[in-house]
Amino acid sequence: MDEHEYEYNLPFTMHELDTAVQSLKLTSPGHDLIHNNMLKHLPPDYLEHILHIMNQNFNDSLLLPKWKLAILLPIAKMGET
Repeated sequence: MDEHEYEYNLPFTMHELDTAVQSLKLTSPGHDLIHNNMLKHLPPDYLEHILHIMNQNFNDSLLLPKWKLAILLPIAKMGET
């Protein structure tokens, strides 16, 4: 079987993207300053562009440098310092 035939190697679908976007919690934006609420209200043609970029990057085995960034905020448990 060709590796591209495995289900996990198939392109992302609009249904998968829409499900992921709609399940986003309302959190603070990251380095890109994009709020999850903004993503939830994008028109379908914008989501098509995002889906294309995601699939192109996945197919080319690329990860944009900015997608590798994260903001980590340690939160101590009650009673710990």
